[in-house]
Amino acid sequence: MDRHITQVHRPVDGYDSKLAKRVDGLFERLSEQPVWRRNWFVHPDPALFQPDRPANGDPVIPAAQAADGLFVRSERQTLRVLPGLDDWILFTIRVQQATVAEMVHDPARRAALQSYLSLAPSATLTHRGMAEPQVTELQRLLR
Repeated sequence: MDRHITQVHRPVDGYDSKLAKRVDGLFERLSEQPVWRRNWFVHPDPALFQPDRPANGDPVIPAAQAADGLFVRSERQTLRVLPGLDDWILFTIRVQQATVAEMVHDPARRAALQSYLSLAPSATLTHRGMAEPQVTELQRLLR
């Protein structure tokens, strides 16, 4: 509370160089009308509160354990300026998660994840918690 957004995002890799300018622009355009976004990641840790990620990245979960050992973490976020307080922004977050097995039970979702893993840039996959070795294991699981 009462911290600048750069302080809040200090742990985010590349925030200062890649995202700070865009986020500042978004904040300048905010009004009392809420803006929402959804962000998602894949992690082996089922905890809902994860302010810090492991320094060397998550351990790679082999394909045989990935269905129940990896969690798709989805964050629904809202932002809005508080009425009468133009320099205060209210940020809310709702975290939901499911195992990979729960997410790919539906054939359409399974196909969508397979496609995403093969088409997304490696930097995007890494940002979402899926470095190359984990992507390989997920692809084995999804075959």
